[in-house]
Amino acid sequence: VTQWDAVYRSNLTCSQRENVLDPRNNQIIVLSPDFHFSGCVVRESTISCDSSRRFKSSRERWWYIAVSKCNTINGLHLKYRLHMLNPGGLWAKEFSADEQGILETDIFFLFAYAFLLVWVCVRASILYHMGKLHMTYKLFATAIVIQLTSLMFFCIHYGIYANNGVGVPVLIPIGRTFGTLSEILFLNVLLLLAKGWTVVRGRLKIEIG
Repeated sequence: VTQWDAVYRSNLTCSQRENVLDPRNNQIIVLSPDFHFSGCVVRESTISCDSSRRFKSSRERWWYIAVSKCNTINGLHLKYRLHMLNPGGLWAKEFSADEQGILETDIFFLFAYAFLLVWVCVRASILYHMGKLHMTYKLFATAIVIQLTSLMFFCIHYGIYANNGVGVPVLIPIGRTFGTLSEILFLNVLLLLAKGWTVVRGRLKIEIG
């Protein structure tokens, strides 16, 4: 049983929950100006704390943080901001263990789809001049454009997120919407092909003789 499981949703008192922590492991940070390492100062009858800590672990972990004020009946009014970083530089510091690699993957597929779109446009131009550009090919090209737009939104968000840990959250649902539309269009192309539609338009030559 972990420390968090031992106290979360339990019948222990506030002091008993604090006693589960081991001060020798620096698990307790006293938010008070009396403790210099806490980074706390008094500002206009409030206590303001600004400090940093380094966690070392041999593997990925979940970290649980709790705030307590046991010796009072007035409760605790607290405004806080936590900014946690991982080692690894720009590509990893703002991303959790389960999110690392997302930005690199999106950038790779962004260039892959951009290259594919160029090839699709070149082939579309050739088919157009040959008079064989069919609706199914236009739907396929549209699906590529929409998917490329989706990846562009993801890359913008995660690129900014890699710098400040916030990004542009509104771009995530927009990118997912465009990705869904692209998949729907592509599935329609597959259904049309399964029903016998051709990719190009052919014309039969009429011979009179």
